[in-house]
Amino acid sequence: MRLLRREPGHRQFSQLRDEGKLEALQGYISDPKSSRRLRRQATTYIASAKPGGGKASTGTGSTDPAIVPILAPLLETDPDRAVRRTAAYGLRRTRDQGAVQPLLRALTDADKATRIHAAMGLGDLHARTAVEPLSHLLHDPGCARAAATALVEIGDERALPALRRAADSARSRRKRKMFSDAAFDLERRTGQQPWG
Repeated sequence: MRLLRREPGHRQFSQLRDEGKLEALQGYISDPKSSRRLRRQATTYIASAKPGGGKASTGTGSTDPAIVPILAPLLETDPDRAVRRTAAYGLRRTRDQGAVQPLLRALTDADKATRIHAAMGLGDLHARTAVEPLSHLLHDPGCARAAATALVEIGDERALPALRRAADSARSRRKRKMFSDAAFDLERRTGQQPWG
Protein backbone atom coordinates (compact mmCIF):
# COMPACT_ATOMS: atom_id res chain seq x y z
CA MET A 1 0.00 0.00 0.00
CA ARG A 2 1.32 3.42 -0.97
CA LEU A 3 0.94 6.35 1.37
CA LEU A 4 -0.23 9.58 -0.17
CA ARG A 5 1.79 12.65 0.71
CA ARG A 6 -0.36 15.58 1.65
CA GLU A 7 2.54 17.96 2.09
CA PRO A 8 4.77 19.09 -0.76
CA GLY A 9 8.20 17.53 -0.99
CA HIS A 10 11.64 18.66 -2.02
CA ARG A 11 10.79 18.65 -5.72
CA GLN A 12 7.86 21.05 -5.27
CA PHE A 13 9.86 23.34 -2.97
CA SER A 14 12.81 23.34 -5.37
CA GLN A 15 10.54 24.28 -8.22
CA LEU A 16 9.03 27.18 -6.27
CA ARG A 17 12.50 28.43 -5.27
CA ASP A 18 13.88 28.01 -8.79
CA GLU A 19 10.97 30.02 -10.18
CA GLY A 20 11.53 32.73 -7.58
CA LYS A 21 8.12 32.19 -5.96
CA LEU A 22 9.19 33.17 -2.46
CA GLU A 23 5.68 34.28 -1.45
CA ALA A 24 4.34 30.79 -2.15
CA LEU A 25 7.04 29.30 0.07
CA GLN A 26 6.28 31.93 2.71
CA GLY A 27 2.67 30.79 2.67
CA TYR A 28 3.71 27.39 4.03
CA ILE A 29 5.49 29.08 6.94
CA SER A 30 2.60 31.33 7.90
CA ASP A 31 -0.10 28.66 7.45
CA PRO A 32 -1.13 27.48 10.94
CA LYS A 33 -1.95 24.06 9.45
CA SER A 34 1.65 23.49 8.32
CA SER A 35 3.62 20.92 10.25
CA ARG A 36 6.87 21.83 11.95
CA ARG A 37 8.76 19.85 9.30
CA LEU A 38 7.02 21.72 6.51
CA ARG A 39 7.73 25.13 8.09
CA ARG A 40 11.39 24.25 8.54
CA GLN A 41 11.67 22.96 4.99
CA ALA A 42 10.03 26.07 3.51
CA THR A 43 12.37 28.29 5.55
CA THR A 44 15.38 26.37 4.24
CA TYR A 45 14.29 26.82 0.65
CA ILE A 46 13.70 30.55 1.13
CA ALA A 47 17.06 30.94 2.89
CA SER A 48 18.86 29.33 -0.06
CA ALA A 49 17.21 31.32 -2.85
CA LYS A 50 19.60 33.16 -5.13
CA PRO A 51 18.71 36.38 -6.93
CA GLY A 52 16.43 35.67 -9.87
CA GLY A 53 15.51 32.17 -8.67
CA GLY A 54 17.45 28.98 -8.16
CA LYS A 55 19.68 27.78 -5.35
CA ALA A 56 22.59 29.87 -4.10
CA SER A 57 25.87 27.99 -3.87
CA THR A 58 26.28 26.57 -0.40
CA GLY A 59 28.64 28.61 1.74
CA THR A 60 29.82 31.10 -0.88
CA GLY A 61 26.82 32.07 -2.98
CA SER A 62 24.84 35.12 -2.02
CA THR A 63 21.14 34.82 -1.42
CA ASP A 64 18.37 37.00 -2.83
CA PRO A 65 17.90 40.28 -0.90
CA ALA A 66 14.16 39.73 -1.41
CA ILE A 67 14.32 37.18 1.41
CA VAL A 68 15.11 39.87 4.02
CA PRO A 69 11.48 40.94 4.65
CA ILE A 70 10.42 37.28 4.74
CA LEU A 71 13.09 35.94 7.08
CA ALA A 72 13.59 38.95 9.38
CA PRO A 73 10.26 38.49 11.22
CA LEU A 74 10.95 34.76 11.60
CA LEU A 75 14.34 35.48 13.09
CA GLU A 76 12.79 37.78 15.65
CA THR A 77 9.62 35.98 16.68
CA ASP A 78 9.47 32.36 15.56
CA PRO A 79 9.30 29.91 18.49
CA ASP A 80 11.17 27.20 16.55
CA ARG A 81 14.93 27.61 16.98
CA ALA A 82 15.61 25.67 13.77
CA VAL A 83 13.55 28.22 11.82
CA ARG A 84 15.37 31.14 13.51
CA ARG A 85 18.74 29.50 12.85
CA THR A 86 17.95 28.98 9.18
CA ALA A 87 16.63 32.54 8.89
CA ALA A 88 19.89 33.90 10.35
CA TYR A 89 21.91 31.75 7.93
CA GLY A 90 19.93 33.01 4.95
CA LEU A 91 20.08 36.66 6.05
CA ARG A 92 23.82 36.52 6.62
CA ARG A 93 24.32 35.50 3.00
CA THR A 94 22.23 38.26 1.40
CA ARG A 95 24.99 40.89 1.39
CA ASP A 96 22.14 43.35 1.90
CA GLN A 97 22.33 46.07 4.55
CA GLY A 98 18.64 45.50 5.29
CA ALA A 99 19.71 42.35 7.13
CA VAL A 100 21.84 44.25 9.67
CA GLN A 101 19.10 45.18 12.16
CA PRO A 102 17.51 41.70 12.35
CA LEU A 103 20.98 40.15 12.72
CA LEU A 104 21.86 42.62 15.49
CA ARG A 105 18.74 41.61 17.40
CA ALA A 106 19.59 37.93 16.85
CA LEU A 107 22.84 38.33 18.80
CA THR A 108 20.76 37.82 21.96
CA ASP A 109 18.87 34.74 20.71
CA ALA A 110 18.72 31.79 23.09
CA ASP A 111 20.06 29.47 20.38
CA LYS A 112 23.86 29.48 20.08
CA ALA A 113 23.90 28.62 16.34
CA THR A 114 21.55 31.53 15.63
CA ARG A 115 23.89 33.89 17.51
CA ILE A 116 26.88 32.53 15.57
CA HIS A 117 25.17 33.01 12.19
CA ALA A 118 24.16 36.53 13.24
CA ALA A 119 27.73 37.41 14.26
CA MET A 120 29.17 35.99 11.06
CA GLY A 121 26.61 37.85 8.98
CA LEU A 122 27.38 41.16 10.67
CA GLY A 123 31.06 40.59 9.91
CA ASP A 124 30.31 39.73 6.28
CA LEU A 125 28.19 42.91 6.01
CA HIS A 126 30.95 45.03 7.64
CA ALA A 127 28.31 46.39 10.00
CA ARG A 128 30.09 49.02 12.10
CA THR A 129 26.98 49.35 14.26
CA ALA A 130 27.69 45.81 15.48
CA VAL A 131 31.06 46.58 17.10
CA GLU A 132 29.69 47.09 20.62
CA PRO A 133 27.22 44.17 20.64
CA LEU A 134 29.84 41.84 19.15
CA SER A 135 32.35 43.00 21.77
CA HIS A 136 29.91 41.77 24.45
CA LEU A 137 29.76 38.38 22.71
CA LEU A 138 33.50 37.92 23.26
CA HIS A 139 32.52 36.68 26.73
CA ASP A 140 30.02 34.14 25.38
CA PRO A 141 31.93 30.81 25.33
CA GLY A 142 29.90 29.45 22.43
CA CYS A 143 30.16 32.54 20.24
CA ALA A 144 33.48 34.17 21.15
CA ARG A 145 35.34 32.92 18.07
CA ALA A 146 32.62 34.04 15.67
CA ALA A 147 32.42 37.43 17.41
CA ALA A 148 36.21 37.95 17.24
CA THR A 149 36.28 36.98 13.56
CA ALA A 150 33.37 39.31 12.81
CA LEU A 151 35.08 42.22 14.57
CA VAL A 152 38.17 41.70 12.41
CA GLU A 153 36.02 41.51 9.26
CA ILE A 154 34.25 44.75 10.17
CA GLY A 155 37.66 46.40 10.47
CA ASP A 156 36.75 49.09 12.99
CA GLU A 157 39.53 50.07 15.40
CA ARG A 158 36.94 50.64 18.17
CA ALA A 159 36.98 46.84 18.65
CA LEU A 160 40.66 46.74 19.61
CA PRO A 161 40.24 47.52 23.34
CA ALA A 162 37.58 44.79 23.70
CA LEU A 163 39.75 42.22 21.91
CA ARG A 164 42.75 43.17 24.05
CA ARG A 165 40.72 42.94 27.28
CA ALA A 166 39.39 39.55 26.19
CA ALA A 167 42.96 38.35 25.55
CA ASP A 168 44.13 39.66 28.93
CA SER A 169 41.28 38.05 30.84
CA ALA A 170 41.16 34.73 28.94
CA ARG A 171 41.63 31.76 31.26
CA SER A 172 43.07 29.38 28.69
CA ARG A 173 46.13 29.74 26.48
CA ARG A 174 44.03 28.80 23.43
CA LYS A 175 41.49 31.59 24.06
CA ARG A 176 44.25 34.09 24.84
CA LYS A 177 45.92 33.26 21.52
CA MET A 178 42.64 33.46 19.61
CA PHE A 179 41.87 36.96 20.96
CA SER A 180 45.49 38.13 20.59
CA ASP A 181 45.56 36.93 16.97
CA ALA A 182 42.29 38.72 16.28
CA ALA A 183 43.62 41.93 17.82
CA PHE A 184 46.81 41.62 15.74
CA ASP A 185 44.82 41.04 12.54
CA LEU A 186 42.63 44.05 13.28
CA GLU A 187 45.68 46.20 14.04
CA ARG A 188 47.16 45.28 10.67
CA ARG A 189 43.86 45.91 8.92
CA THR A 190 43.44 49.36 10.50
CA GLY A 191 47.12 50.41 10.41
CA GLN A 192 47.48 50.51 14.22
CA GLN A 193 50.69 49.85 16.11
CA PRO A 194 50.99 46.23 17.26
CA TRP A 195 49.88 45.62 20.81
CA GLY A 196 51.81 43.82 23.50
